[in-house]
Amino acid sequence: MNVSIDCFSSAREFGDRLSRDLAGAREADIAVAFAKESALKRLDLPSFVRRGGRLRLVAGTDFFLTELDLIRGLEEHVDPANLRLFHSPDDATFHPKVYCLDKDDTRVAYVGSSNLTSGGLFSNVEANIRLEGPLAAPEIQRVTRMFHDWFDSEHATSLDPIFADRYDGLQKLKRNAERSAYDVEAWADYRKARQHLKGEYRALYASARWFLVTTPTNYRICMDTRTWGREKEHEVRAYHAGDPFVFHVTTGHGLRALGMFTGQPYYDERPLWPDPRGRLFPWRVRFEILAELRTGLPTAAILKTKRPDAPGHWFNGFVQQSHTLEVGDFEVLRHALEMSAAGVGSEIGLV
Repeated sequence: MNVSIDCFSSAREFGDRLSRDLAGAREADIAVAFAKESALKRLDLPSFVRRGGRLRLVAGTDFFLTELDLIRGLEEHVDPANLRLFHSPDDATFHPKVYCLDKDDTRVAYVGSSNLTSGGLFSNVEANIRLEGPLAAPEIQRVTRMFHDWFDSEHATSLDPIFADRYDGLQKLKRNAERSAYDVEAWADYRKARQHLKGEYRALYASARWFLVTTPTNYRICMDTRTWGREKEHEVRAYHAGDPFVFHVTTGHGLRALGMFTGQPYYDERPLWPDPRGRLFPWRVRFEILAELRTGLPTAAILKTKRPDAPGHWFNGFVQQSHTLEVGDFEVLRHALEMSAAGVGSEIGLV
């Protein structure tokens, strides 16, 4: 299968060629680290979708450089589910620049350094490679799979008002931190708020929310390895990438962390957790942490606010094993944990 290859060493050259390809395309898939309204001066995406073209876009939220007004404007013409924001895992940065355009019988794929901005499409010094060939060509399919891996990831979500409000606030927080480049506390607040934002968003849209019960020793191992394990396959298969959870640590340690499952479950018999019954918990899944407390919160006291008439022993059964949580229970635990992590636990009577 013949695939043509071309290279572009300037943003202007790349932007001109991309615009011409868009004019003859019926579908466009774009994955970029940053997307700004200024890009529409060079790449007329609204006209593309008004004439019937299908657009899918996923843009990063790292450093809060993506402009939500671009997303809001495109929502007037595009199914909001096809416009997504990527929330990077842990300390990673979402940094791709990929453009895929489907024509009648070929696909064009650009891979390079240009973000969806005026600079990336017009004024910067950039490096981009253009591939064009049949849809079935292996080189073209690899680029297509990369896009879908990001677009369909548990880290990619559609825009909603709660996210937008928090994002706008975090942009201001970031600007304050940048004015004090060596203000460690300001940067810590910025990073903490970014992770809390992801936890709140996943809590709204996840397929399930989980309450994970573990001992202090096993909790530390889980945190060191970012791994959670179960004895049976069907138990770990119940977790889905993007599902959020809270960690309850036994023997009085209480509520300790908020996290999110990532990737697919796997099998690994290497010993990790000590167990008096000799269990290996070989069915495992990776996770990332969105908030963690140095000392735990009283889980029972937090949950009791939702069940004032419950018998005194109700919590003993609640913590017998890990299980799913009702939305209301998860929200009250998540909120208490995040408020305490933000340093306002005393104001809500938790510390």
